[in-house]
Amino acid sequence: GAFIAAWVDVDLTTGDSALLTRRYSPGAGWGTTDLVASWTNADDPTFHGFSIGLAPSGTAAIVFIGRANLRDSLYGSHQVAGGAWAAPTLLEDDDIGSTFSRMALVMDDNGVATAVWG
Repeated sequence: GAFIAAWVDVDLTTGDSALLTRRYSPGAGWGTTDLVASWTNADDPTFHGFSIGLAPSGTAAIVFIGRANLRDSLYGSHQVAGGAWAAPTLLEDDDIGSTFSRMALVMDDNGVATAVWG
């Protein structure tokens, strides 16, 4: 079946970070690399703890922890098959000094995504 791989790429020269994905489709192989989100080194960036869902229609969703300016926040984005990732939406910020963990994301056959986190 189809799936999406995600990884973090850090530019060792600038320190900038990017969360990237690449989609695999049976019969077509690997698609192009897509940018989900990025931050510059000035923001002291990191990405971690991402979870991806993929519906039979090809619609995908991702939730991830992004750190900018030393604060973890939880973001989500979605992508239709063949399209770009939408600008990340802030789902929860680190307003009480805690950290996020154990994220999970599922999608139903209609492409409706549900995310949970601790």
